[in-house]
Order: sequence, then C-alpha cells, then structure tokens
Amino acid sequence: MMNCSSEEDEAEVNELERFDDFTLASSWERFISEIEAVCRRWMADGPRNLLEKGAVLVGTSNELYKTNCELKYDKKSYCMEYYFKEKRKGKVTNWDSTWHHLQLAFGVTEFLIIAPQSASGVVLNSPEASKLLSAVAIAMSNCCSLWPAFVPVHDPSRKAHIGIQNMGTVFTRRFESDCIKSQVPVKLMHLEGLYELFVSKFNLVLVPRVNCFKDYNGMMIALGVNGFELVTIWSDRTIESSLEMAEIENSSPHEAKMWHLLPIILDISNEGQKVKAVGFASQLSLLVVAMEMSFEAQFLEDFVSVDSRAEKLRSSASIPPPTVVARVLKELFHEGVDALDLFKGENKSSRAIKGAPAESLFAQFCLNSLWLGNCNIRAIAILWIEFVREVRWCWEESQPLPRIPINDTIDLSSCLIHQKLQMLAMCIEKKREANAEFFDATEDKDGVPNYMEEDLPSKPDSTRNMDKKTHRRKRRDDLNDTQEAVNDLNALDVASDRIRRGSAGVAGSMTLLSSCQKMHAPFTQDAPPMTEDIHDERLNAVAAFGDSFILHYLETLRPHQLLEQMVCTAFRASADTLNQASFGDLNQMKSKLDQFYLTMASMLRPLQANQLSQDSDIFEDLKRLCVIFEHVERLTVLAVSLYRKFILAPRLFNAIFSDYYNFYLPRMGKSEVEVDFHKEFDQRQQVWIDERNAVADLFVPPTSNQSWRKVLSMGNLLNGHEPVLREIIFTMCDDINDHHYATHNPLGPQQDIETYRMYIEGTSNDLGVSLSIVSCD
Repeated sequence: MMNCSSEEDEAEVNELERFDDFTLASSWERFISEIEAVCRRWMADGPRNLLEKGAVLVGTSNELYKTNCELKYDKKSYCMEYYFKEKRKGKVTNWDSTWHHLQLAFGVTEFLIIAPQSASGVVLNSPEASKLLSAVAIAMSNCCSLWPAFVPVHDPSRKAHIGIQNMGTVFTRRFESDCIKSQVPVKLMHLEGLYELFVSKFNLVLVPRVNCFKDYNGMMIALGVNGFELVTIWSDRTIESSLEMAEIENSSPHEAKMWHLLPIILDISNEGQKVKAVGFASQLSLLVVAMEMSFEAQFLEDFVSVDSRAEKLRSSASIPPPTVVARVLKELFHEGVDALDLFKGENKSSRAIKGAPAESLFAQFCLNSLWLGNCNIRAIAILWIEFVREVRWCWEESQPLPRIPINDTIDLSSCLIHQKLQMLAMCIEKKREANAEFFDATEDKDGVPNYMEEDLPSKPDSTRNMDKKTHRRKRRDDLNDTQEAVNDLNALDVASDRIRRGSAGVAGSMTLLSSCQKMHAPFTQDAPPMTEDIHDERLNAVAAFGDSFILHYLETLRPHQLLEQMVCTAFRASADTLNQASFGDLNQMKSKLDQFYLTMASMLRPLQANQLSQDSDIFEDLKRLCVIFEHVERLTVLAVSLYRKFILAPRLFNAIFSDYYNFYLPRMGKSEVEVDFHKEFDQRQQVWIDERNAVADLFVPPTSNQSWRKVLSMGNLLNGHEPVLREIIFTMCDDINDHHYATHNPLGPQQDIETYRMYIEGTSNDLGVSLSIVSCD
C-alpha cells in the first residue's frame, strides 16, 4: 500500500512540473514581463489608436508623438516612453530641424526610452544603465519588436545614451553617445580632424558623407525681430581623404545645397520670460488707469497742489521734472511745423472714433502724455495746465496755434477739445488780420499829393481845421467850372477813405458837418464759428463770444472729461501711427487693421456720451481693448521690421510673416484649439538661390574690436562669422547580398545596411559624438 501511494505521489509531482510556475519568478523577470506586455499593447494599438488614447506631440515637431507608461522594479519607478510618427511611410532624410535629438544622432524614426523617475535628478551610471537596457532588449526580443531602445547615462546635460536594436535574425545595432563639455582638442574643431576620428574609431577605409552644417549667425535689429538663425545644409559627398575635408571646410556657405532661415522672435506673451513690453498698448493701459483715477478729484489742480486730498495719488504717482515738461511744450508749440495734412494716411474708419487727428495739436499732446511720468494722472495734470497756459499766450500775443490748420469750418467728427482749438485758431487768425489792417492804416502817407494832405485832418486843432475849410471852399470856387476840379475832389475823397482808421468804407451819402467828409462804416466781426455744444446754446454763446469763453472751457475742464477725450484721441492717433507704417502688400495686416478700427469705434463709443462714473464697466472693456491693441501692434511692428530687412526678397518676407501670423493668430483668441503659450516660433523658411545675397547682408561683418578666435575657426565663414554650431554625419554602408547570413535576413536581398554611423554636433567648447554600429550575433 505504501509503495502504491508513493508512486502516485511521484506521478502527481511529475505532472505538476509540466507547468510554468510564475509564483516563483524573480522580481527581475516580472519587470521584463511588464515591459514586454506594454510593448505588445503599443504594437497592437498602432499609431492611430495611440493618438486616440492621448499621445501628445513632442516639442516643436509636427509629426513626432509620444506615449508613456510607468513601471516599478526593486522599489524604483521607471518611465518608458514610445516615440512614433503618425505615418510611417516616406523617405527618411539625414537631417531635419524638427527631429528629436536621438533621431538626429542615430538616424532612427521610432524608438523607446526608459529612464528612472526621480525628483532629485539622480541618473544611472554605466552598470545600472546596461542592466536596464538588457531587460528592455530581452522584452523586445520576446515580442519580436524591431524598435530601438535607449537608456540615458550620466548627467542629462551631456545627452549621453546607450541603446540597442534587434534588426532581425542575426543583425543587432548598438548605440552610444556622449559629449565633451570642455577642453575640446583643436584638431576636432576642424573637419579634417573629425574625419580622421571616424576612420581611427573603426580602423577601416570609409566612404563617409558630410551632409549637414548649422550656421547660426545672430544679429540684433531694432524692431520686431531679435535676430536670425541661418542653417546651411550641404549635399552628400563621398570623401576618400582628409585633404578633401579640408577643402570643404574652406568653401563658402553659398556653395551649400540649401539655406533655411529662422527669425528669432521674442515672445512677450510667454509667462516664463520676464520681458516688459513697452509700446502704444502698454502706455494706453496706463492711460486707462489714469482715467479711472481722474474721478477722485474735481479739478486738475487738485492732483498737483500741496493740499491735495488725493494724498494716495500724490505718494504713488511720480511727476516729471520741469525740464522735461518744458521740452515737451517746446516740441508742441515752438518748434517749426510745416503745413500739415491732418488726414494723411488715416484709415477709412478712423473718423468713426471721436478723437483728434494724429498730427493735430491735441493728438500730439496725448501721445506725449503716454510717455511722460509713466502716464499717471499727476503728470497729465501738470502737462495740461502748462499746455493751456501756452494756448492763452498764443491768443494774447496773436500767435497762430501750431498743428491747427485754419479752415472755414470746424470738424464736428473730432473731440470737443480739438473743436475748441480749431475755433480759437480761427479767432486768432481774424485778430491778426484786424491788427494788420490797423498797422496798414497807420503807414507813412508820403505818396499823397501836397494839396490833398492839406485837406486831411492830422491833429484835433480847431484853428487849423478852419483854415483848411476856408482854403477848400476857395479852391472849389476857383475850379467850379472845370472838369479838373471834379477829378481833384474825387481823388481827395478816395485818399481820405483809404487812410481812415478802422474804416470799412463809405456809408452811403452822409457827410460830417464840421469837416464835410463822408460818413464811414467801422469794421465789424463776422458771424462766429460754432462747435456742437455751442450750436445748442447759440444765444448765450454769441453773447459771451470772445477769448474768455473758449479759454474758460480749457481752463475749467473737469479731469474725467479731459481723460475721456484723451483716451479716444490716444487710441485713434496710436492706431493711425501704426496704419501709416510701411509693410508692403500684406493683406493679412490690412484686413486686421481695418477690423481693429471698427472694434475701437465700438468699444470707445460710450466715452462720447460724457456720462461715465468711477464704477462704470467701461474700464474693463478698455483694458481688453488694450490687449487687442497689443496683438495688432506686435504684428505691425514685426511686419515693418521684416519688410525693411527683406525689401530685396519680397517672397521670403511674405512667407516668413505668413508663417508667424498663422502661428500667432490662435494666441489672439481666434481659435478654439488649446494654445501652448510656452511654445516658441520655430518654423524655418527655405531661401532661394536669388535670395541668398539679401539674407547674407543681414549678417554684418564683425568689427576689429569684436572678439572672435580666428585661429580656432571652424571654417565655412559667412561675412567673417563662423558657425556657432555644426552637425556632421559620417556613414558607411555595406551590401549584405554576399553576407553569410544574407538569405536569413528579413530585410531582403537588395538592401544595404548602414553598418557604421557617427553623428557629430558641437562647437569649439562643446562637442557631442554619437556612434551606431551594426554587428552579427
């Protein structure tokens, strides 16, 4: 019985030994199994399903996506990422500016990266990285995946990786990259030394291909663009000696196959960059704040007086020094201004905004206020008080107001202050005409005949008047019967009429009893010009007409009334200034400016009613208008900057601006797609052959006092500038048709294998080298 029982137990044990018992698997095996399961799931899903499950774009690329998964092993967490393209078809190129670093370094299209997760930034050393890579290689082999896998090594700034790829039955590709951060040998700064490095590394006679250089030649310009990045791409070449490499290094960038140009545009909307934008939009926002604070005082003098109740404003707002105010007033009043066309270059919708024309006196006052004392209410009050004093001086001294053309009518579509200044300018002109006639009447009378002078009154002397009367009667008696006497008398009357002070001419046939001279009518003023508010109160305005009425309005203007008109005028004048900018034939900007004028007219219309209060909702609308203005101003400045730089390359100018316009448009709130505000503009434009000279002129030759190491130059100089970064790819391909394992290779009998590849990226102080070798296992 016992024997039978033992035999049954042994048979049962043998039967159990036929199953794989994973409960006894090590943690390392479980880790490999998890990696394998994740890879199988990604392979089964494919690119399309992975995109539906939340795969995201990588960096600045438009076609590289990634998905990730978290794994754990030995109390450590790892992140495995799979990088792939949505479409796997298409020719693989050796260089693309939007590629991932590992794609450039090793020429792969899709790949895996597995790395430890650590908040402290701990990285793997070489033994740990090799162990982790072996786990991934086993998992990839179990699921028959041909994806290359990489593991980072050492400090992330070195971009050091090791990797492996199963290429089929017997072929395996291994990868390794590292960086020399300092003390780069002089020999490796030149193409000749890099070629010899590639040859010595593999101890073979190679036929490498040099196919890529990057030449970043940055140049600062005044508007819109901070610089340019030029990438010159060279065609593939077969090199057989280091001397040929030296010849390539001495060649001009104009011999390169392609040029790609990228404008470096500083993104002020990026929250990570602490850049303060200074322009019309930023100052207009300060003007809106000043208008909001203008309701806290009844008179402008309250903001600048020592006993002001607005103590908080006085302590927080700075005022400009008197010299600055004097300089502004000199520019407005005393500097010579030629005849102005106030409406030159304005938009067709500009008059829909009830402000002053951009070149008018009040508009220039508003524009100067934007940059005075950081555009606070105290600075504006001081400037306005001095401005009105200058206007009064012009009236008292009969001096014409600058920047105010003299017309017969007043522009009722403008703001009320501009209408008042127009009226005052007309009054000053009439005053000057009256003064001129007065001085003409007192001119020297040497041209009058002697006998006429005897008949004309010179002093209020009664005896002399009687003598003249007797003489005149006697002469009339002597010449009564002759036609000559009549002619002399008419000449006397005409001369008397011409020199009578204040005379507008003879009034009918009436004569004076004492002198027997004809009655003269005095000069009178014409009907006064009227602004829209005076039209409503015509009787009172006519009764009070004169210099006191017009200047009284300017001197007693309430702060909020001044600021309301200043806001409308400042927005209109600022927009007109942008509209006059020359940026070529850009339909996008023309339509954008036209649309912006309509938006301004709509949002500024409540200011024309003069019924605002401090708690009005208009202030929030005006702040949003400032944000819109900032977008339009940024695009306009960029368009002007690019137009000036590429005036000899109009196609390139239009292409670059269109790219940036499409990139920036979603940031203006015109798109429902979520916008990444941290993403910078990085779209390059290919430069045509006939445009290369215009692009090369952007890189001004360095001066003698600029420091650049000519002895250690990397060559390929452009106007004296050396490349700040260079990328080179050396490759060697083998035909596998005659290989021992060729018939077993799934790659096919007609395909070459890139058996050796060396990618070099660097500068004179930073050199990165990436190696890729294919071997038979």
